Amino acid sequence: MEGRNLQIRRLSWMSSILLFAVIVLANIVFARSATRIDLTEEGVYTLTDGSKRILAGLEDPAIIKVFWQGIPARFDNTKRYVEALLDEMENAASDERFQVQWVDMEEEEGKSAASELGVEQYVFGAAHGSEVRESKGYMSLTIELGNEKPAIFNALSLIEDQLEYLIVATIYQRSRTERPVIGMVAPRPQFNPFMGGRRPQGQFNDFGETMRKAFGNAARDYLTLDQPIEPDVEVLILTRPRALTETQVYHFEQFLLRGGRGILLLDPVDIDNVFGAASQRAEPHLSGMEDWLSHVGVTAERGVVGDFEATCLFPKGGREAVRYPFWPKVLPDFMDRENPVTRNLAPMPMYWPAALSVDEKKQTAEGRTATVLATTSDSGYRRGDITALKDTAEDASGKLLERVPLIVMVEGPLKSLWLGKPVPGSEPEKPADGEGGSEDGEGSGDGAPAAGSPDGDAPADPPKSDEPKKDDAPEGGEPKEAPKADEPKKDPGKDEPKQDGSDGDGDADAKEDEESGPARLEDGEIKLLVVGDAELICDQLGPRFPFSRAINGVTGFSFVANAAEWMSGSDDLLALRARATNPRNLEQMEDKDRDLVKNLNLYLIPLLVLLAGMTVFIVRRS
Repeated sequence: MEGRNLQIRRLSWMSSILLFAVIVLANIVFARSATRIDLTEEGVYTLTDGSKRILAGLEDPAIIKVFWQGIPARFDNTKRYVEALLDEMENAASDERFQVQWVDMEEEEGKSAASELGVEQYVFGAAHGSEVRESKGYMSLTIELGNEKPAIFNALSLIEDQLEYLIVATIYQRSRTERPVIGMVAPRPQFNPFMGGRRPQGQFNDFGETMRKAFGNAARDYLTLDQPIEPDVEVLILTRPRALTETQVYHFEQFLLRGGRGILLLDPVDIDNVFGAASQRAEPHLSGMEDWLSHVGVTAERGVVGDFEATCLFPKGGREAVRYPFWPKVLPDFMDRENPVTRNLAPMPMYWPAALSVDEKKQTAEGRTATVLATTSDSGYRRGDITALKDTAEDASGKLLERVPLIVMVEGPLKSLWLGKPVPGSEPEKPADGEGGSEDGEGSGDGAPAAGSPDGDAPADPPKSDEPKKDDAPEGGEPKEAPKADEPKKDPGKDEPKQDGSDGDGDADAKEDEESGPARLEDGEIKLLVVGDAELICDQLGPRFPFSRAINGVTGFSFVANAAEWMSGSDDLLALRARATNPRNLEQMEDKDRDLVKNLNLYLIPLLVLLAGMTVFIVRRS
């Protein structure tokens, strides 16, 4: 009996020693590894697979320097997110080729480094009783890779939702031997005299800056359609076209026919229509592309789209905000999750978008596919009248509610609209009906087909009392004519020699225009993304508009940038989701759930210890 008790004691001691050794070893292992659990619904604290592949394939060291100092406590969440994101990126890179350095800004050396790099210093105001005290601080990071000038990202709190994309895209673009060239055609900037002309006002400069950071020198902003697009441009983003001439539309079509990829951001209704002096009698702006889009089989209907279910908030005054139907929010349930452009897109606000209609019969007859990538909710509707859009008291009664297409992708063969016709510009052009705006597109007219008003509360054609005369010239002079070309008409019955497009997408009928330079293409394979809104990337409603961004989430910057990436053949960057700031917080727990977690913390661990003791006691007794 005594021998049996001795054996049990030895077994107990050995079990205790083994348990102690296991605990020590487990602590050593966990101390040497970083493990985090992402409980957010959108997985925003977890790197995408595309980011991991790009970082794991780094060949040259990428050095990230973070300048953070003197920032008020309300930005602590941003700092924690930046720390977590950079830690995970560092773990994803191989052989320590992703290095993170938090610069000591308390030392003079750190401030000198910030000044040399051009890192901005910010002034913050905080209320202390009846006083407002100012403090200065830094919240920026830089990326050094290769021999290029470091990329700088200032105001991290404003680009928090795009930070993963911006960092990884910058590294990806700088590490590529050949970069896709992304061109942008946007309204010419209007300089603000109150800022000494330093910053253009009311256009798309923030988006251009975002694209330059992502694509470097391969991003060319403010191109023009007055001349053919440069042959090395692979993707062209045409933003807010207004009263384009035939020559300009022709150059855009020729770019697509030679294999270029196009992103067309239409904008018949903009901020000036809503808040301008003539907002009570506003008419939709015309792009000048109405006939060409109809030829492609897509129509941008006159008016604006509303949604009574998926809506954004509109600032009413002070901190008050109300639901505004003409700022629909595109939700994942109403996106095409099969297409790479919208597969991982987060909810995205749109501002006074136009409804898009697809001529399915035309697409089928000509062998193209037109895919609707995003719509409103089932409570969307079309409104043909755009007057008094400031009124937020709109309701759904008496309106035809349906899903309204907002984003469409067109792919497939296209014959030129000018097939068998003279090259636009070879003869003096006459302004189209309704043309008469400034270069940055303040014109309007009646050249577009009227879509009517399905809800019956607006006339099919807006009033025309302020319509410009047909022979009015655009402000700033007549459109520049392309060089004349004495070219015979093409005989459709004769065989024409085939000539390859620039990217090898297939043979295209071409005729040499000796004076214009590039070959004239009569047909080709096109890929065109049509979006019914350009405001989603404009300065007024972008990341620098903190109220809209705070209450309505992510802007369209990441959506358009991701679309450009996919069209240029860069699939890895498509996995970077356009993540909103709002889902980063865990949902508020109800009282009963909070009590449950509290009780588990109080009683579960002692219960487990008691259970372990009872198990040992029973084993000993047996």
